[in-house]
Amino acid sequence: MKTKSLLILVVLALLVAAGAYFSARKTDTGVPSRIGQKPFADCDFNAVTRITVIGSDATTTVVRAESGWILPELHNYWADFDKIREFIRTLAELKIGDVLRLDDAQKGELLLNAPGAPTGIGTQILLSGPGDRTIARLIVGKRPRSPNASDEAAMFTESVGARYVALEDGALVLVDNPLTDLPASSKEWMDPQFLAPAAADLIRLSVSVSNRPPLVLSRTTPTAEWTLAEGLPEGKTLDPEKVNRITSALSFLRFTAIADPALTAEKTGLNQPARIDAETADGRRYSVLFGQSEAVSATRYIRVEMAYNPPAPKAPAVAATNAPASPLPPAGDTEADRTRKTEEVQEFNQRLGTWTYTLDDFSASLLLPTPDDLIQKPLPPPSASDAAPNPAELQGDAP
Repeated sequence: MKTKSLLILVVLALLVAAGAYFSARKTDTGVPSRIGQKPFADCDFNAVTRITVIGSDATTTVVRAESGWILPELHNYWADFDKIREFIRTLAELKIGDVLRLDDAQKGELLLNAPGAPTGIGTQILLSGPGDRTIARLIVGKRPRSPNASDEAAMFTESVGARYVALEDGALVLVDNPLTDLPASSKEWMDPQFLAPAAADLIRLSVSVSNRPPLVLSRTTPTAEWTLAEGLPEGKTLDPEKVNRITSALSFLRFTAIADPALTAEKTGLNQPARIDAETADGRRYSVLFGQSEAVSATRYIRVEMAYNPPAPKAPAVAATNAPASPLPPAGDTEADRTRKTEEVQEFNQRLGTWTYTLDDFSASLLLPTPDDLIQKPLPPPSASDAAPNPAELQGDAP
């Protein structure tokens, strides 16, 4: 009986010891329950008024103002709200794939040290709200490399679709997103495409440059062929591909930088600009004004503007004598349409028309063509090897 009791006590003691061991191990190795969790799921991202990205060599700030998100490092130019929304959504959806235990050397190797550390500095992201209240903070380190990479410890090669991150509470984790689209500069927070008329909708192009006659291209409908207003020289043909390059360049126009608002029109050459005006069938006009070139940067100062001149209503089709008159106005000619387009133009001019930009010289030259630039070049004469064979020679070769 005593032996049986002793065995029971020994088993109980082992169970207690095992429980203590696993409990201590769980505490010592971190918090395994965080794996699969979203570390920023409870953050109030709707209250964010400032995003600060601190890299090893630059700091970028995005600020929410009354009129929208702006970039203080770029003269308070507009940030792209879609990029901000996607960035915040990415943070909110991050999941922890692993909780790491690293020594100081390993932490520095993965660039998980905060700004101010002597080495191993990562990119710190701080989202704050009113009163500089911290909403979310993290340090983004390296990405894991491919398992086939040489000279890598196994713990650093588990996944390439992930990123090493240091959380605000000190936890070092591997998250399930590589964060490859993380904007690292002010320029990456804005949308450089700002004038985008649909090429298929354009019906008139007018180019005005000092000291040369104006160039006007037009077509009666968006599907018709382009013609040159002053006519073509005898024997010359307009090259539709070259015209399409102009309309495509307008549709995908991208500026290279924001010019300092302190620059005067005399300094930029925009007091006497060259210009291209592109008109659509619905009465919108998109204009690019060109100032002088900057030789060092191979760019040219530009400004953009829009206007809206509603086209005259189309005459209704003649109906049969006994048919009732249609009570509907012509499509696209309603008062609501006109009001909407007028407001869109006003918003564009208020938001973008007050800024001076720079455009690369190649795009600028493409948008300011001369008539000769649009002429179809004649095909080279056929070479001797391309000439048609002599029928007599063919007969002589016959068996």
